[in-house]
Amino acid sequence: MRTLDQLGLSPNDTAAIVGALYDIQLRYDVLLSPLVVPTTEWEAGLYSVLPLHREIERDGIAA
Repeated sequence: MRTLDQLGLSPNDTAAIVGALYDIQLRYDVLLSPLVVPTTEWEAGLYSVLPLHREIERDGIAA
Protein backbone atom coordinates (compact mmCIF):
# COMPACT_ATOMS: atom_id res chain seq x y z
CA MET A 1 0.00 0.00 0.00
CA ARG A 2 1.30 3.44 -0.87
CA THR A 3 0.19 6.47 1.09
CA LEU A 4 -0.07 10.10 0.08
CA ASP A 5 2.53 11.33 2.54
CA GLN A 6 5.11 9.05 0.89
CA LEU A 7 4.66 11.28 -2.14
CA GLY A 8 5.76 14.32 -0.15
CA LEU A 9 2.53 16.29 -0.37
CA SER A 10 2.62 19.88 0.74
CA PRO A 11 -0.29 21.71 2.39
CA ASN A 12 -1.00 23.21 -1.04
CA ASP A 13 -1.23 19.71 -2.53
CA THR A 14 -3.68 18.71 0.18
CA ALA A 15 -5.75 21.85 -0.52
CA ALA A 16 -5.77 20.95 -4.23
CA ILE A 17 -7.14 17.49 -3.41
CA VAL A 18 -9.89 18.98 -1.28
CA GLY A 19 -10.66 21.54 -4.00
CA ALA A 20 -10.94 18.87 -6.68
CA LEU A 21 -13.30 16.86 -4.50
CA TYR A 22 -15.44 19.95 -3.96
CA ASP A 23 -16.13 20.19 -7.69
CA ILE A 24 -17.07 16.50 -7.81
CA GLN A 25 -19.41 16.92 -4.83
CA LEU A 26 -21.25 19.76 -6.52
CA ARG A 27 -21.48 18.04 -9.88
CA TYR A 28 -22.77 14.71 -8.56
CA ASP A 29 -24.57 15.90 -5.41
CA VAL A 30 -22.50 13.69 -3.10
CA LEU A 31 -20.54 14.29 0.08
CA LEU A 32 -16.87 13.28 0.17
CA SER A 33 -14.77 13.75 3.28
CA PRO A 34 -11.05 13.45 2.57
CA LEU A 35 -8.84 12.50 5.47
CA VAL A 36 -5.20 13.37 4.81
CA VAL A 37 -3.11 12.09 7.71
CA PRO A 38 0.61 11.30 7.89
CA THR A 39 1.30 7.55 7.88
CA THR A 40 2.95 7.67 11.30
CA GLU A 41 -0.19 9.18 12.85
CA TRP A 42 -2.41 6.72 10.98
CA GLU A 43 -0.45 3.66 12.08
CA ALA A 44 0.53 4.62 15.64
CA GLY A 45 -1.19 7.85 16.61
CA LEU A 46 -4.70 8.74 17.69
CA TYR A 47 -6.19 7.63 14.38
CA SER A 48 -4.95 4.05 14.87
CA VAL A 49 -7.44 3.41 17.70
CA LEU A 50 -10.53 4.97 16.16
CA PRO A 51 -13.35 2.83 14.73
CA LEU A 52 -12.91 4.82 11.51
CA HIS A 53 -9.40 3.35 11.20
CA ARG A 54 -10.73 -0.21 11.29
CA GLU A 55 -13.41 0.58 8.72
CA ILE A 56 -10.98 2.24 6.32
CA GLU A 57 -8.44 -0.57 6.71
CA ARG A 58 -11.20 -3.08 5.97
CA ASP A 59 -13.17 -1.28 3.26
CA GLY A 60 -11.34 1.87 2.21
CA ILE A 61 -8.88 2.65 -0.51
CA ALA A 62 -5.49 4.17 0.22
CA ALA A 63 -3.88 6.17 -2.55
